[in-house]
Amino acid sequence: MTKKREVLVRLDGKYKKVEKRINFNETAAAKDSGKVQQKYAPLLSARQSDEKETKKIVNLQKKRQFLEDTQQPFWDDGKSHQSPKLPPSQRKKKKPSWNRFSFSFLKNIVFLSVTAAVLVGSAFGLMLLSLLSGNDTSAESEQGVLQSIGQPAETAVRAENDLKTFPAFDLQLVQGGAFSTQEKGQEMAGVIKAKGFPSVIMEDNGTYFLFLGIASGKESAEVIGSHLEAHNQDTYIKPYAFKTSEAEVEDSVYSVLSAGVQWMELAARMSVKNMEGQVPADQDVTAFFQSGAVWKQSHEALSTNNSDVEELLQQWLDLTEPVMEVYSAGTFSDAFAWEIQDSLLKGMIIYDKLIREIENNNDIDHT
Repeated sequence: MTKKREVLVRLDGKYKKVEKRINFNETAAAKDSGKVQQKYAPLLSARQSDEKETKKIVNLQKKRQFLEDTQQPFWDDGKSHQSPKLPPSQRKKKKPSWNRFSFSFLKNIVFLSVTAAVLVGSAFGLMLLSLLSGNDTSAESEQGVLQSIGQPAETAVRAENDLKTFPAFDLQLVQGGAFSTQEKGQEMAGVIKAKGFPSVIMEDNGTYFLFLGIASGKESAEVIGSHLEAHNQDTYIKPYAFKTSEAEVEDSVYSVLSAGVQWMELAARMSVKNMEGQVPADQDVTAFFQSGAVWKQSHEALSTNNSDVEELLQQWLDLTEPVMEVYSAGTFSDAFAWEIQDSLLKGMIIYDKLIREIENNNDIDHT
């Protein structure tokens, strides 16, 4: 063991032990440094924490440089490291294998929803189709039974062919006004007749229309309208088609209606030519007379049990007599043209009444 060395000093004939004394200044400085450390301890701890935070900062430049240095070739498949492969364009193509067909699409909710909607819609449509076709089939079978019991099939087919609908009759009308009451319309019609022009009132859905002329085309209707406007009468060109249903028309009645419609179309053309001061060609006059003759022949062959229809057809045919007499005399003038227009307008009213009467008769027969 080492002994602590002691220093002895001889003073006045005696030996005294020398002790090390602590300097007062050093003791005070130590105390002061302790106080300073205690006072500035929060600042020192904050500085130490800042130094720790600075160690967490990542140097992006170094990281980027590291990635560039260690980057692999662009054709690497990513499954191996530093292992270059052939470029994608030069690789051997793999043939598709049908044995590896996957049913993963069945797990798709959208696909399943669309498929279910299609299947439900198809099933519903087939059900409706079967119901409708079943009704048609039962109706046809019932009709076949009735035919076999009541009459032969040939007779039923012949009767079906004899039933027709109304012939097409599309017109261009010259309208003079529309009124809410029949009295006002009749009053205006009387004023126009006093000027020497024809006029008729036709009711449609509670409105009374005043018609002043009839033509088979728009240009012809404009000619009639210009003549009326020259006498201070406002006009409107209106296409008109008779409202008809799929009512059944007897064959003989249909023949009379068809011949009458054809005659009215020819008469309308002839009257417009007279207004323009033209003389109809001989072939037009011949066709006009032949049409009137066909109309009379079809009326003579008329066979119907409806006395009201027969009476209206006779009234319609009687309107042609004065017109035929004028053209048979070879006289053509503007005054005769307006007489023809008057007969045509009245014939239009009768044709509309015929449609209503035949439709009402069909409703009674089917009830």
